[in-house]
Amino acid sequence: IGNIVDKPHSSIQCVIQNFLDSGNLSVRPRCGRSKKLSIREERKLIKNIKANPKLSAANIVEELNAICSKIVCPEIVRNVLRNAGYHGRIARAKPYISKLNRKMRIQFVKSHFNKSPEFWKNVIWSDENKFTIFKLNGRFAFWRKPNTELNGKILRPIVKHGGGSVTVWGCMSSNGVADLHIIDRIMDRFVYLDISKTNFKLVQKNLKTFSTRQLSEEYS
Repeated sequence: IGNIVDKPHSSIQCVIQNFLDSGNLSVRPRCGRSKKLSIREERKLIKNIKANPKLSAANIVEELNAICSKIVCPEIVRNVLRNAGYHGRIARAKPYISKLNRKMRIQFVKSHFNKSPEFWKNVIWSDENKFTIFKLNGRFAFWRKPNTELNGKILRPIVKHGGGSVTVWGCMSSNGVADLHIIDRIMDRFVYLDISKTNFKLVQKNLKTFSTRQLSEEYS
């Protein structure tokens, strides 16, 4: 029969079984509305989100309507993504870190991972930061799975620029925090060395440090 009607034998068996059970050849109605997207289209949708989490549901709908001969609404796209474990979340803003600095930080962690607490008591951590009065308060949404908010594709990198700002330098150790030093110039290694020479003795006195210490710079 399958060869005559050019249908799979499994379909023929289903029709025969349906006739034996109900006495008719009509297809039994399914519960609920049939899915708008096929499994293949859903996989493609999820693949696009993995490549670019910034895509909105409206942008995905435009792409699907252009490729497929179907009219899909944004809520269908959202339901597919939610079923796959993705949810729309606001991106976290973190300072931009280049690939070179990431590599250097990982090397630093690996080389100092087994250091004793006594070693870290003899280290002064210093850093400088710029505080801007006027910041960009825009919110950027991404599609992501739970516990992936620190993924590189999902983070919103920020840089230290903008008018109305003040740059300060400070340091700390296991004994406490030193005073802040206001920087009125562009921060480079020469300015850093000048600040260190000017403030290091005062820092030793305030933090009650030993005469021989290691000075470690953390760039963040």
